[in-house]
Amino acid sequence: MKKQMLHALMLTGTCIALTAPIAAEAGGSDSQKVVRDTGGHVVRNTFNNCVRTKWVEGRDICGAPAPVAVPRQVVQQPRTYAAAPQAPIEQSRAFLIFFDFDKAKLTKDALAIIQSASDASKSARRAIFDITGHADRSGPDAYNLKLSQRRANAVSAELQHMGVPKENIRVDFKGEREPLVPTNDGVKEPQNRRAEIQFHNE
Repeated sequence: MKKQMLHALMLTGTCIALTAPIAAEAGGSDSQKVVRDTGGHVVRNTFNNCVRTKWVEGRDICGAPAPVAVPRQVVQQPRTYAAAPQAPIEQSRAFLIFFDFDKAKLTKDALAIIQSASDASKSARRAIFDITGHADRSGPDAYNLKLSQRRANAVSAELQHMGVPKENIRVDFKGEREPLVPTNDGVKEPQNRRAEIQFHNE
């Protein structure tokens, strides 16, 4: 009998340490035999399954073998990212350009400001530029009116050179009638020798 039991244990590949002699259950039938310890308890392996010497399907007193735990498959959902917010389109902006005394030539600073105005229009659906020329009160009114016109036209020409369509530019000139700094007649005021650019997004 001991040889039969040892042979069965070797076949199942289970090593069990017992502190007392092992007995096989007879039960009047050899259709189902399990190994029990001296206390009558069924001996189980490390997987909690009975150690059997014989097994017939449908007559298993130990029940079905313990199910093998299958690791749960975790499906990681793809990450979604919110679209970066678009920068707001500038609706309007004013630019101020100054001229030397009795001149309509654009200075280096004036060219840089006009470039900024042109760049501001690139993101607009339809950019409209209102240009207004001005003069100080150091000369005759009629002369200053023409001088302010030349200044406004110089700014318009430079904007067109930078790619702004001519039809998107409106030109006006005020002479000495709308000074930035009020003065008496005949006073040379650098801040009144100017052209104003008003940018609109239409």
